[in-house]
Parts: sequence; structure tokens; C-alpha cells
Amino acid sequence: MRLVKDGKTIASRVDVPSTFVGRAAGLLGRGDIPAGYAMFFRNCNSIHTFFMKIPIDVIMTDSKGSVVYCATVKPWRVAACLRAGDTFEMMAGSIEKLGIVSGDKVELQKERTKDRQPETEV
Repeated sequence: MRLVKDGKTIASRVDVPSTFVGRAAGLLGRGDIPAGYAMFFRNCNSIHTFFMKIPIDVIMTDSKGSVVYCATVKPWRVAACLRAGDTFEMMAGSIEKLGIVSGDKVELQKERTKDRQPETEV
């Protein structure tokens, strides 16, 4: 999966944890986060950075994909937004570098495969 803003890929690799443990751990234990990487949490309007060693950028979106919260969150903090539906975590500095602000629209897209034929309706 990839994260797109204004038709441009802002994260070329997006992981989606599918288990409770995976969601709870998030980016915990990572010494660094590569540029172009994000972790996506569906139905999530709050995160914590307890036990983390590095700050992370957090982007929260509403049900229409509009950014309602974006900030760099230092270790041992909590970030929450009641209007948020989904959350992305990225390398600290990504928000500023990519120019992400509240009100921007972002979209999670599945990767396109080069070999795959376009789907047609029957």
C-alpha cells in the first residue's frame, strides 16, 4: 500500500498491522524509521509513544481522508483527536518536509502491479 496526497506518493510503503499486538506495538522498538514509510491504523483516533526512543510524525484523518491532526510527537506522549477516524505514523520531520497541513486530503492506495491487466466490468 502507499499513501498519496494530491496525486503524489508521500509514503511508498505502508504497513497495516492486523492483530491487537501489532496495533499496540506500532513503531515501538524501532531505532529509526525509513523515509517513505508509514504505518496505518484504521479506526484509531489516539496514539501513544510510551517506551519509544525517537519522536514520530502523526497524521490523523477523518472519514473522508481530510487531515484533522498532524504533529511531531515526542517519546512518552499521547496524541488524540476526537474527529479522527484513521491514523498514520511516519518518520519525524515527514510532515514538514512533505508540507502536510490540516485540511489536506490523503488517500491510502493499493499498489498497482505492472503485469496486471486493467479490470473491466462485465
